[in-house]
Amino acid sequence: MDSRIGAFDPYTGSDNVVDNMAVLLEKYANDMEDLVRKRTANLQQRTLELEEERARTQTLLKDLKLAKEVAEKAATSKQEFLANMSHEIRTPMNAVIGMSRMLMESDLPPDLYDCAETIESSGNHLMALIDDILDYSKIESGHLTLERGLLDMTYVIESAMKLVASNFLGKGVVLWYNVDENLPTQVYGDLVRLRQILLNLLSNAFKFTATGFVCVKVAVDPNHEPPKADNNSGDNNNGKWVSYV
Repeated sequence: MDSRIGAFDPYTGSDNVVDNMAVLLEKYANDMEDLVRKRTANLQQRTLELEEERARTQTLLKDLKLAKEVAEKAATSKQEFLANMSHEIRTPMNAVIGMSRMLMESDLPPDLYDCAETIESSGNHLMALIDDILDYSKIESGHLTLERGLLDMTYVIESAMKLVASNFLGKGVVLWYNVDENLPTQVYGDLVRLRQILLNLLSNAFKFTATGFVCVKVAVDPNHEPPKADNNSGDNNNGKWVSYV
């Protein structure tokens, strides 16, 4: 029996099994206390880290709230500024357009009539651009609504060219346009946007053309896929697309 107990007793040389068990239990208790102390220290460290993280999060939330208030205040100020600018710009522009219309309705020589018509066309174009610039929601969203109505292509081209003709004339660059015979007289589109595109193209041509000529060619693009017809809009066109060169 003693030999069997000795085989299970790690503390060789001791004959008291109870004492050996007590030593083992005491060692186990000490190990458990060390483990508990380590776990407690880890929990305390983790608690401190969480408290620091919570403090940083609260500081970040305060900063975000402050930044949001500043941005909202700036947006409100911008809207008020744009509203005031809308009124200040529209008043003289309406006067210019109205006076030009009165001049066109009077007995003017052809050359002066063309000048008055250019003034009115430029004023209407500028007013349309002001509407877009002052529309704060469109600026923020980056989207502009395109109008869809019948327009005279010849008028669009000539009105755009009249605005820049004097610049080309002063530079000595010849400017003219060529319209394809198959192009419909009236097409569907956005008059303001279309004229704005032409003005941008003409401005680039004026900038990069030192001598010679600039020609705007307008034709139907047979390779473009036609749009789907809108039966509810009363659109009776043949779905052709216009190409600008």
